[in-house]
Amino acid sequence: MRLTKFLFLMAPLAVGLPLAVNSAEISVKMAGGQYGPGTVTAAVGDVLKFENYSGDKHGVFSPTTGYAVDIGNMKPGESASLALGRNGLFEVESVYHPDMLLKVEVK
Repeated sequence: MRLTKFLFLMAPLAVGLPLAVNSAEISVKMAGGQYGPGTVTAAVGDVLKFENYSGDKHGVFSPTTGYAVDIGNMKPGESASLALGRNGLFEVESVYHPDMLLKVEVK
Protein backbone atom coordinates (compact mmCIF):
# COMPACT_ATOMS: atom_id res chain seq x y z
CA MET A 1 0.00 0.00 0.00
CA ARG A 2 1.34 3.43 -0.90
CA LEU A 3 0.83 6.18 1.67
CA THR A 4 1.02 9.77 0.53
CA LYS A 5 1.43 12.64 2.97
CA PHE A 6 1.36 16.35 2.16
CA LEU A 7 2.85 18.91 4.53
CA PHE A 8 3.24 22.67 4.30
CA LEU A 9 6.62 23.90 5.51
CA MET A 10 7.27 27.50 6.38
CA ALA A 11 3.81 28.73 5.36
CA PRO A 12 3.63 32.42 4.52
CA LEU A 13 2.73 34.49 7.57
CA ALA A 14 0.28 36.84 5.87
CA VAL A 15 -3.11 35.48 4.85
CA GLY A 16 -3.54 35.64 1.13
CA LEU A 17 0.18 35.96 0.41
CA PRO A 18 0.52 34.06 -2.87
CA LEU A 19 2.98 31.25 -3.37
CA ALA A 20 4.98 31.03 -6.60
CA VAL A 21 2.73 30.90 -9.66
CA ASN A 22 4.98 28.48 -11.53
CA SER A 23 5.73 26.07 -8.71
CA ALA A 24 7.68 22.91 -9.44
CA GLU A 25 7.64 19.44 -7.92
CA ILE A 26 11.16 18.31 -7.07
CA SER A 27 11.68 14.57 -6.62
CA VAL A 28 13.90 13.47 -3.73
CA LYS A 29 14.58 9.74 -3.82
CA MET A 30 15.65 7.77 -0.76
CA ALA A 31 17.75 4.73 -1.64
CA GLY A 32 21.07 3.23 -0.58
CA GLY A 33 21.11 5.23 2.64
CA GLN A 34 21.16 8.54 0.74
CA TYR A 35 18.91 11.32 -0.47
CA GLY A 36 19.17 11.87 -4.18
CA PRO A 37 19.99 14.55 -4.98
CA GLY A 38 21.92 15.57 -1.87
CA THR A 39 21.44 19.28 -2.50
CA VAL A 40 18.35 21.06 -3.80
CA THR A 41 17.81 24.66 -4.85
CA ALA A 42 14.12 25.55 -5.01
CA ALA A 43 11.77 28.52 -5.13
CA VAL A 44 9.10 29.54 -2.66
CA GLY A 45 6.00 27.55 -3.61
CA ASP A 46 7.89 24.55 -4.94
CA VAL A 47 7.13 21.12 -3.50
CA LEU A 48 9.68 18.50 -2.43
CA LYS A 49 8.34 15.01 -3.09
CA PHE A 50 10.15 12.44 -0.94
CA GLU A 51 9.95 8.90 -2.36
CA ASN A 52 11.22 5.87 -0.46
CA TYR A 53 12.77 3.48 -3.00
CA SER A 54 14.78 1.60 -0.40
CA GLY A 55 13.92 -1.55 1.52
CA ASP A 56 14.24 0.40 4.79
CA LYS A 57 11.96 2.84 6.54
CA HIS A 58 13.10 6.42 6.99
CA GLY A 59 12.11 8.93 9.67
CA VAL A 60 12.35 12.15 7.68
CA PHE A 61 12.70 15.45 9.55
CA SER A 62 14.36 18.86 9.56
CA PRO A 63 15.97 20.04 12.80
CA THR A 64 16.94 23.45 11.42
CA THR A 65 15.78 26.27 13.71
CA GLY A 66 12.93 28.17 12.07
CA TYR A 67 12.36 25.39 9.53
CA ALA A 68 11.79 22.42 11.83
CA VAL A 69 9.33 19.85 10.51
CA ASP A 70 8.76 16.13 11.09
CA ILE A 71 7.52 14.36 7.97
CA GLY A 72 7.34 11.13 9.95
CA ASN A 73 8.16 7.52 9.20
CA MET A 74 8.10 6.46 5.58
CA LYS A 75 7.98 2.75 4.81
CA PRO A 76 9.34 1.33 1.55
CA GLY A 77 7.19 2.52 -1.36
CA GLU A 78 5.69 5.47 0.50
CA SER A 79 5.97 9.12 -0.49
CA ALA A 80 5.40 12.47 1.19
CA SER A 81 5.30 16.01 -0.15
CA LEU A 82 6.55 19.17 1.48
CA ALA A 83 5.49 22.61 0.20
CA LEU A 84 8.14 25.30 0.60
CA GLY A 85 6.65 28.55 1.89
CA ARG A 86 9.63 30.72 2.80
CA ASN A 87 13.19 31.60 1.73
CA GLY A 88 16.19 30.18 3.54
CA LEU A 89 18.52 27.24 4.06
CA PHE A 90 17.64 24.07 5.93
CA GLU A 91 18.69 20.43 6.24
CA VAL A 92 16.65 17.24 6.07
CA GLU A 93 17.81 14.13 7.91
CA SER A 94 16.68 10.55 8.60
CA VAL A 95 16.10 9.31 12.14
CA TYR A 96 17.23 5.80 11.22
CA HIS A 97 20.20 6.71 9.01
CA PRO A 98 22.26 9.49 10.63
CA ASP A 99 24.53 9.88 7.58
CA MET A 100 21.60 10.76 5.29
CA LEU A 101 21.54 14.50 4.72
CA LEU A 102 19.72 16.72 2.24
CA LYS A 103 20.57 20.42 2.01
CA VAL A 104 17.78 22.66 0.73
CA GLU A 105 18.09 26.29 -0.34
CA VAL A 106 14.81 28.09 -1.00
CA LYS A 107 15.17 31.33 -2.97
